[in-house]
Formats: sequence, C-alpha cells, structure tokens
Amino acid sequence: MNAQRLWYGLVVLATVAMTAWLLGQLIPPLSKPHPPTSGVDYRASGITLTQMRSDGKPHYRLQAASLTHTLPDDVTHLQNVTLTVYPQNGTPVVLTTPRADMQADGEHVHMPERVVVTRATGGGELRLVTSDLYVNIRTQTATSQAHSTIDAPGYHAEGLGLHADFADHVFELLRKVRSTYQR
Repeated sequence: MNAQRLWYGLVVLATVAMTAWLLGQLIPPLSKPHPPTSGVDYRASGITLTQMRSDGKPHYRLQAASLTHTLPDDVTHLQNVTLTVYPQNGTPVVLTTPRADMQADGEHVHMPERVVVTRATGGGELRLVTSDLYVNIRTQTATSQAHSTIDAPGYHAEGLGLHADFADHVFELLRKVRSTYQR
C-alpha cells in the first residue's frame, strides 16, 4: 500500500508540473508598462517650486497654475507663471507671464509672451515690460531681442533688446534706446 501511495503521489506531482509548464507556454508573460516616447507624459496644477541656496536662503521660486511635460523634447510647459529670483544682495525680482517653457536642465526658461518684471527700489518700484525673454535661472540673467520698456519713479526708457542681470540689479537696453527723466 505504501508503494502504491508513493506511485500515485509521483503521478499527481508529474501531472501538476506538466500542467504548470503548459500554462506557462500558453499564457504570455506580463510585460512592464513602457513610458511614452512622445506626447504628454505628465500634467500638474497649482505648482510651487522653491530652490534654496546652500546657506538656506531661497535662490528662486517658480509658481504656475498648471504644467504639462512633453516628450521627446523634454520641455515643461507652464501656464500663468510667476518666477521670483532672489539675488544674494538686494530685493527680489518678480517676473510674471501668461506662459513659459522650461528646458530639461531646469535652468533655462523661455517666456515668449508679454513679461512684466518688477523690483522694489528705494523710491518705489522698477517695472520692465518685454516679450520673448530667455531666463537663465542659475546665473540670474535674462535676454530678449524684443521691444522693452523700463519705468521707475522719474524715469522712462524704451529700446530694442535687453540684457538683465538680476544678481547685480542691472537692466540694459541694447539698441534704439530713448529715455526721459523727471525731477
């Protein structure tokens, strides 16, 4: 009787093993999901990103109503954007625009539409208006080839092209500059 039980056990074990092998051959293996290679790979809304310096003070703050990240260009498209740059010395510089595109490196931002740049000064507020602005967040600089205006208490200037150094609080119009001063 023991030999018969052993024999039946071996037959059942062989049957189970053969059935498992057949099922493995008939059912395809589960595949891992593949990330998309083009189009939108994620979206978000109500974004606030703050990058800090090594000394614990803020370097910049990026706020946007929404973002969409696309592939294969690896660009983040932002809507209703406010970028606040915090120089080492002096007051913060605030850039607002309806939309912006942040490159994959996270340091270069293109603001193609109307951009308003403001900074508090000792006697009021400096206000710069331009478009097609390229911002380098790491170096805290920006450039544009578009028409730009700068207004501050007692001062108005306009011209083509702009180079801004937010860290040093220098805003330079490049060509066809006209300005007026009031006392």
